[in-house]
Amino acid sequence: MLQISAVLPEPDKTALQGEIGDIFHPHCADARYATDAVRMMLGYEVICCGVQRIFAWLDPANTSWGGVVESMRLRRGTHLLQNDCFGGSRGNELIHALLTPAWQVPQDL
Repeated sequence: MLQISAVLPEPDKTALQGEIGDIFHPHCADARYATDAVRMMLGYEVICCGVQRIFAWLDPANTSWGGVVESMRLRRGTHLLQNDCFGGSRGNELIHALLTPAWQVPQDL
């Protein structure tokens, strides 16, 4: 079972930003479902929503998701140290981002 979520831009059109995130079953990790789904989400956000910047928050330990967003040309911009608390322990986060002119619309969209 695979579920990919997209958080679309706020109605305020001045920001023109979108966010992508993932939720999928670990057994699907090597099936490239996430890569294909993210490619489609990026296309939707760029073509239909007109966003100019897309970003993703990542757990540095989630190397699979890091590989997916980097394969879509999102670049690591920030590494936040101990900025999050989950389950009683402090954690780090990475922020990857892409300015949409650097992304090419796939031919099948």
